[in-house]
Amino acid sequence: MSFHLIDSLQTTSEKATAAFAAVLSSALSAGDLVALVGDLGCGKSVIARTIIRTLLGDADLDVPSPTFTLVQEYEGPDFAIWHADLYRLEDSEDVYELGFEEALDETLLLVEWPDRLPEEFHENCLILSLKQTDDQGGRMLSIQGHDGWRDRLLPMMPALKQAIQTAGDDPVCEHEDLNGASA
Repeated sequence: MSFHLIDSLQTTSEKATAAFAAVLSSALSAGDLVALVGDLGCGKSVIARTIIRTLLGDADLDVPSPTFTLVQEYEGPDFAIWHADLYRLEDSEDVYELGFEEALDETLLLVEWPDRLPEEFHENCLILSLKQTDDQGGRMLSIQGHDGWRDRLLPMMPALKQAIQTAGDDPVCEHEDLNGASA
């Protein structure tokens, strides 16, 4: 299955990254795996925390980092949400012991350091890659996925961009050929 660059956006603040994630949460459901890619401090946890808080309807919810527990579980009104940080995972096969395979069909999985997942988990995931820019607090956010993700997200791209703008940023969009360019 080939992955496509759906869009690339630039934000200049944590607030804008969180605004993006809040809008994105409306497209997520049980059975989805969101791969959060980027160096330490790039905003992966900001995206995961915002999605969790938005889906649970609690902006003040304490969402601790799963760095040491590996997985934090949340019960939503419609489905469970797992926030996983696999940075400390030494063997990709350990995700089976954590229950990822069973959880995938009925749980939204938000995974930091997804390169530690076995290959089979990458097939249908949405990849959000964050890179720091030269701007203080700036991030380049690449959104990648297979055709199904592209079909789900393209209609909401204007709302995602508007969320960033409303948060005080002026997004820089780098549209690729959305009808077949592989990333």
